[in-house]
Amino acid sequence: MELVPSGETMGETRAARRGETERRAAPSLAAQSCADCLADVTVVVALHDDAHVMPGLFDGVRRVGAVIVVDSASRDQGPALARAAGAQLVRLPEYRGRAAALNAGASLAATSYVLFLKPDVRISEAAAGALAARLRRDRDLFAAAPPIRIGFRSIKRDRNRLGLAEGVAPDGPSGLSGAALMVRRDAFERLEGFDHRILQGLIEDDLTRRALARGWRLALLDGPEARRAPIRVRPRRILIDGAQAAQRFKEAHAGQERKRAEKRGQGAPRFSAARRSEIMLAREVEPRGGRLIPFRPSPTRPAPPPRPRPRPTAR
Repeated sequence: MELVPSGETMGETRAARRGETERRAAPSLAAQSCADCLADVTVVVALHDDAHVMPGLFDGVRRVGAVIVVDSASRDQGPALARAAGAQLVRLPEYRGRAAALNAGASLAATSYVLFLKPDVRISEAAAGALAARLRRDRDLFAAAPPIRIGFRSIKRDRNRLGLAEGVAPDGPSGLSGAALMVRRDAFERLEGFDHRILQGLIEDDLTRRALARGWRLALLDGPEARRAPIRVRPRRILIDGAQAAQRFKEAHAGQERKRAEKRGQGAPRFSAARRSEIMLAREVEPRGGRLIPFRPSPTRPAPPPRPRPRPTAR
């Protein structure tokens, strides 16, 4: 038996339930519209020895119109993984930079929107569909990007690192992250794509800067996030010749030697700055098979006499 709350009629109760049913059905309609948008999206990925970060790359973009992978003379199994996933593979004879690879992939796209994706970024269908739906709804929008989650942090980059042209005051973000960037293909072609003369980490900033100067807008969505693996920077040591190393260490450690000598109460350090730099250079080169510089005291000051060892006392 159905009980009607006091103060409400049966018709009001049915209208309230009908509204609740429509609200529950709204997400499914939005998902259907996102699915329609995905068919008009081409994903472009630039590869260069990135096979170690590719597993799971194409899981969230299986329902898009096309996936184009541009390989720039990779020496690993990245091209084979892309071909096995069903992506259209384009091979470049040499490495010409990320901008040239992305331009080559975008030139083959036949859809209205192009999603530039880095190999270590994972984007869901909901996030890709939300980007396409936003571009379809706002005709004056050039590009859109989702928030990027790296580990436990959600990064929303909305500033252009190259600055803006004079007189440009955008209504919204001035720059977007290039990890997952969706652009309008016809506007991208009118802007002549990415500029290969720009530093690789700033090609997206240069593109959005030129788009804003033409009157386009950018959008940073607050919806589903794209995930990116934490960036691990491998330390690199560069061996240089002895003259440059001596000068570098001399400039870096001259002040420290002076402070240590003053703390010890001595007028001058035990070794000169140039000699100390040679010693430090020898410690850097020796473990990697380089030439060992012999350790000798400075000729300008005699070496201190050896300290006598204390003799054990008889008990």
